[in-house]
Order: sequence, then C-alpha cells, then structure tokens
Amino acid sequence: MADTSVKPPHLCAEAQGNLLQRYEAGEITEVWRSLRLSPTGGDAREEALDVARATMRRVRRNCEMIAERLEARGWRALLGEFYSTPSRPPWPGQSDVETLAGCSIPVALQAFWEEVGGVDFVWDYNQPEEPPALFPDVPLIDLDPLSIDPPVCFPAILEEWRNHLLDPLELVTALPLDLAPDFYNKANFSGGSPYGIVLPSWGADPTFVTDFWQMPFTAYLRHALHWGGFPGLAEVPLGSVARRRLDDLCEGLEPF
Repeated sequence: MADTSVKPPHLCAEAQGNLLQRYEAGEITEVWRSLRLSPTGGDAREEALDVARATMRRVRRNCEMIAERLEARGWRALLGEFYSTPSRPPWPGQSDVETLAGCSIPVALQAFWEEVGGVDFVWDYNQPEEPPALFPDVPLIDLDPLSIDPPVCFPAILEEWRNHLLDPLELVTALPLDLAPDFYNKANFSGGSPYGIVLPSWGADPTFVTDFWQMPFTAYLRHALHWGGFPGLAEVPLGSVARRRLDDLCEGLEPF
C-alpha cells in the first residue's frame, strides 16, 4: 500500500476565548484570518467550530433566500432540491476517511455539513425545457453554479481512495475530497477535475481547489453568494439587465 503518512504540525490547543463574540460583533474578516493562522485541536478546535457554525447558519439563511428567488424564476435544481438537510456527525464512513487522511474533517467543512447540509444551484439539465434566462447573454456554462455535496459522499470517496492506495506504483501523500463537479459538468459537458479540498488539512478553513484557482472554503462560499450563487459571473461582462437580476438575487443577504 502506498505511504500516505504526513507528519502533522503542532496543533494549537488553547482557545482564545473571545472569537465567537468578536465574530458576532462584526469582526468577520479578522476572526477568520485568525483561525487560518495556525492548525487547531482541542479547545481551540471547539472554539473554531463555534465560529464556523455561526458562519454557516448565515450561509444557510442566504442560500434559502437565493433558492426561493431562483424557484420563483423557474430555476430547478439538478438533484431536485436546492439544499439538503443538515446533519450532525458522525457520518457514515467519516471515521474511515479520517483514518486514511490522518486528520479530522476540517472545521469549516464540518460546520457547513452540520448547519447547511449541501447546496445545489446547478440547473436540472435532465429537464426537456431550456433553463430560464436568469442573466441575458450569459451562457449556462459560464455560470458555474454553487454546488457542495452533503456528507453522504464519504462511501464513494473511500472507494476511490482505496483504489489509489492499493496501487504499488503510486506514492500518495495527499487525498482529494471531491465536493462538487467542475463548471463543465455543471452545464452537462464532460470537463475537468472536480472541485474540493485536499487532505490532510489541519487548519480551520481548508483550501477549496479547482483547475483554475484556489481559496479558503469560507472565502469561496462568500465569493459564490456575492454573485447570487453563480460565481462564474465574476469572469464575464454583465449588461444592465443581468446586473439588475443579480442585485435582485443578492438583496438582503447577510454578511458572513
């Protein structure tokens, strides 16, 4: 079996004691910057989870608001629902994933699954009708809708990892935790690699990776919801009508 052992860094186990209060007082950026500075364990992880859960409750409310507006415009989610039911760990297969990865599920992702569950703003391309023109002159493939799998993904991930680990010719030092299809597949085209994080990851906010960019997971959610759940819009010119549609989708969203 391939060697996946990576020496874990020193984990900060002492809680700062005021991060949640600072976050709720409006120090959103500062608190998350602090959480990203060092790997967390023990009491520090519990404090980080408190902040992350408060963050993801806001994410959930924002997703619900956008989903309601999308539904009113005739948009249908690929998996039938815009978001799935949140659930608390342990999740089926979680302990095996953590054992193979050599680390716990990162704080931000755990809190997302606990408070949001999963999100699916991908158009249901199995429908016979064309999608509504949410943003005039912007093709479906350019939207890159927000999509994050719920934790039911663990069994499939385990099977894929074990296939890699059994290959004697493959030196595996990192394991991909796929969380979403890439923008091609979201538009029903064959495309590149899935979006996700790479384990082991000991920080509170793991890096979310695509073929073209990477950023912290919470920063990706912030970016995606800033664009009404369609972060691909950041890369294309928007006319006045499309801009008004975007403003309508984003009206009243809660900072997180």
